Amino acid sequence: MLTDLLHLKEKQNIPLWFDLVLILSFAWTGLILGFISLLEIQSLIRKQANRFVAWMFASFMIFSGGLGIYIGRYVRLNSWDVVANPVRVIFDIFSHFSDHMLRIEMIGMTILYSVFLLLGYLTVKVIIKIPDRMAL
Repeated sequence: MLTDLLHLKEKQNIPLWFDLVLILSFAWTGLILGFISLLEIQSLIRKQANRFVAWMFASFMIFSGGLGIYIGRYVRLNSWDVVANPVRVIFDIFSHFSDHMLRIEMIGMTILYSVFLLLGYLTVKVIIKIPDRMAL
């Protein structure tokens, strides 16, 4: 959703700040809910298996999210394309991966997005562990 900021334009009778606040609030909510969901699933996996397996799962999901951001932003695919047009999805991803320059871009941007998601996830983990000392 944050990449939708690239499409912000002044519109007639609608202030630019309104669209900015709207997009940022949806993006913030989506990120936080995604992080909390991943925390819950990681906790369940840790209880069933161990901490290492739980972190491997969380790392894989964060990397998958980074790849998903790249695919949505640069390959210009949406999540429903997997169902609506799976052949196009496979062809477009394969063509990005088979071209040397696009492969370097894909790997680099995926790592960059994954690091961003990991930092956000770790921040949420730290914040959740801080006790509420201001409670009445």
